[in-house]
Amino acid sequence: MDTILRRIQPDTTRGGNLFRGMRTSEPLEAIRRDGIFDVTTVGDSFSEDIRVVIGGYLTEGGFLMEVVSPKNARMMNSIFKEIGGKAAAEREAIYPRGSSFVLLKETTKSMEIAGQKVKIPYLIFEEE
Repeated sequence: MDTILRRIQPDTTRGGNLFRGMRTSEPLEAIRRDGIFDVTTVGDSFSEDIRVVIGGYLTEGGFLMEVVSPKNARMMNSIFKEIGGKAAAEREAIYPRGSSFVLLKETTKSMEIAGQKVKIPYLIFEEE
């Protein structure tokens, strides 16, 4: 998978930010301490559509990430569309292992998750 992601060129022409929902707050302490989020797995998935993230990838106790002005994301829409995958509607982007983000701002966001109004940490990053 590392090799495949390296061969897909980043889409530097697209506008808009990318979002990722975290189901746990486990990495939050390290992000707050270091001011950085690093992709250490094969790839981390983000979406162009915040509604996709809130609806399926964010839980109470987790947090929401936003990457402003992304430059190095590998957009997966055309691949999923070509193979007829349902993920095409998620407008997914993947950042490969080794990608790094600098924390610009942390705030909270009120939203509805599983039918309940909750406030969750909302972290805004830029690529390093």
